[in-house]
Amino acid sequence: QFEGTIKGLLAVHADRFDELANRDKILLDNHANQIGSTLSLLTGRAKLFAINKFEQSFRKLVGDLDLTRSKEEMLSSIVQFCEAEFSFDKLSIVLLDHSYSGKAVIVGNSGFTMDYGVGDDIVYSATHLEKVLSSQKTLVINSRDEVSTAGRFTVGDIDEFNFQSYIAVPINNQHGVQGALVLESFTSSHFDDSSCELLEIVASELGILIDWWDTFGNIRETALIIASSLSVLKMSFSVRNDIVSRLCL
Repeated sequence: QFEGTIKGLLAVHADRFDELANRDKILLDNHANQIGSTLSLLTGRAKLFAINKFEQSFRKLVGDLDLTRSKEEMLSSIVQFCEAEFSFDKLSIVLLDHSYSGKAVIVGNSGFTMDYGVGDDIVYSATHLEKVLSSQKTLVINSRDEVSTAGRFTVGDIDEFNFQSYIAVPINNQHGVQGALVLESFTSSHFDDSSCELLEIVASELGILIDWWDTFGNIRETALIIASSLSVLKMSFSVRNDIVSRLCL
């Protein structure tokens, strides 16, 4: 389902589910949620793929997001994808630290790194980032003259570094906001509407990825030891990726 309405049915038939019934149900529930989310996100945006020649590289990205790879490898794939598809001076992937209110951590970056790097903790109160996380809506800033907050990621970093354009997209999944995908530029009015919408598609895929890791991380660790479970999990994620890729056609 998407947009609050049931749009279809995902059904799987098999000779037996006795041994893996609970896991199979969780997998299918996640597949259905992800397909619904992808349909909702892509509605009305099909032209973006053709205009920006975005489809082929996005399909490759979806194929690269294999749960049997490490979390760091998959985050690296998303960073590399953004480097190829977007123009920016700084890219940051920020995830909430759910153990501490008001804190987040940089888990991926590219470009300018004199302010923050991977692994840095940030306290984001009274910043652009707080606006995005609290509203769960995309924030676009075309010039520093528009800024009313005290910081980009932390208080005071606006004055320290002269970034002019800023676009931040919340990373959401079925459990709520998880963080933000942020692009910045030293040039005013650097990001257009299509950049915003394409970045939202990437952030949605990242939200799905985080959901998979939160749900199946323990299964993955066990699967590294039990080859048969790893094969089942990998096949399941590959099927999901194929469905999402076809939805982009």
